[in-house]
Amino acid sequence: MLDDQTRLQLGGYAKVDVIHDFQPAGFPTAFIPSTIPIGAIASYGNTNLHINESRLSLDLRRDTDLGELRFYYENDFFGGDGVQPVYHLCHLYGQLHNFLMGYTYSNFLDVDTDPDTLDFEGPNGNTDATQAQVRYTQPLVGSNSLAVSAEQPLTDIQTRSSNVSAIYSVPDFALKYRFDAEHGHLQVSSIFRDLRGYSPILGESHVFGWGLTLAGAHSVASRDSVLFQTNYGEGIGRYLIDLDGQGSDAAFNAHGKLQALPAFGGFVAYEHSWSARWRSTATYGYVRVQNLSTQSPEALHSSQYLAANLIWKIRDAFSVGGEFLYGTHVQNNRADAEATRLQFSIQYDLFPPRR
Repeated sequence: MLDDQTRLQLGGYAKVDVIHDFQPAGFPTAFIPSTIPIGAIASYGNTNLHINESRLSLDLRRDTDLGELRFYYENDFFGGDGVQPVYHLCHLYGQLHNFLMGYTYSNFLDVDTDPDTLDFEGPNGNTDATQAQVRYTQPLVGSNSLAVSAEQPLTDIQTRSSNVSAIYSVPDFALKYRFDAEHGHLQVSSIFRDLRGYSPILGESHVFGWGLTLAGAHSVASRDSVLFQTNYGEGIGRYLIDLDGQGSDAAFNAHGKLQALPAFGGFVAYEHSWSARWRSTATYGYVRVQNLSTQSPEALHSSQYLAANLIWKIRDAFSVGGEFLYGTHVQNNRADAEATRLQFSIQYDLFPPRR
């Protein structure tokens, strides 16, 4: 039983997505251009129906002598191959005063610029990483803040050899500055990494990795918003949605040394409200990697992401919508492919906010 100083809020929603691909699009339940297959694959239409984005959350807060203590938990069902629903932990952390400890979004991210897409993954050039961390946030004068964190390191390496393995010895360190204003916000964040790899032939090698993000959102007129994000660095592949899992952090070069791969990713989105219950978002994203000759010919070189939707909020807790998605995938050997997808979604908020 909760006492007078403890507050509990339940959240979450049930969502059903119906997805039709006009060409092979790779990952079946989220639009990830880097997975669009390239090669002699027959063109065909494929349809999937899933509930994997549905989620549940629990937000527990309690007043203490040191300030408000918060415990937050959230899960969805994107834990498997994307076809069948499998339990997936999204967040599990505690927060007291200015300290946060647990599993949640990286301090390098700006989740407030995530565009309103029906597609679960969102634009390819967006940052995305959820990991264990310790974070401290210091409020500054006005609406400014500065946050620093030490986070779980993961290095994503790909070469022609399958014997190469990553070594994790130093946490990733992220530093974030944020300015909030009446009509939007601006954020500058950085990540610093120690990338290490081991090959039985080449031995152990390490290289410094770094990245910068400039992101923000701004209201336009009374109903619209512009969101943007631009990311650049060397060895930040795992922090970009389309590069995660593609071996785009670093690679052994022709001299047998580990080299961080320069990568760029970004997007721009425009959100428009047609009325109180109708809204649309148009999003464009781009990713590019400066490849090495030692990488596989099939390594990702660049990709594009385009999404446009129309969403109808039928009731406060119930909405439906449709979205058009288009993507391109270019490999290191410059072979390429494209895919087009239509997605229809129905969402019901399990615990809608009270009026």
